[in-house]
Amino acid sequence: MLRVRDLISDNHTRVGIVIERAKRPTAAWIRDQKDQRVRNLTDEEVWWRVLPLEGGSVLVPDSLATRIREANYADVMNAIEHGNDHAARELGFVFPEILDAAHRQRTEKNG
Repeated sequence: MLRVRDLISDNHTRVGIVIERAKRPTAAWIRDQKDQRVRNLTDEEVWWRVLPLEGGSVLVPDSLATRIREANYADVMNAIEHGNDHAARELGFVFPEILDAAHRQRTEKNG
């Protein structure tokens, strides 16, 4: 099973960072999915909210995701660069140590 802070690849090969466990999407949302595997999932499937490194936010079923490793500094910075302010705040809650380090670097750089 995935965990918060994992870097994953989803069923559409998007690479992203797991932010939190999510509620099961509505039946209508699941029916609208093009991936037949998503439509075939049981009610017991665990879902995650993921921030793709290229921006945005997606829901990913646990069984259709592949864990790569725990996300690192470069992954988080990439997600922040391509995400909006809300995504940056969320990543700050999940990775406070990385945001602290980035803030220190920026302060040192700017004197």
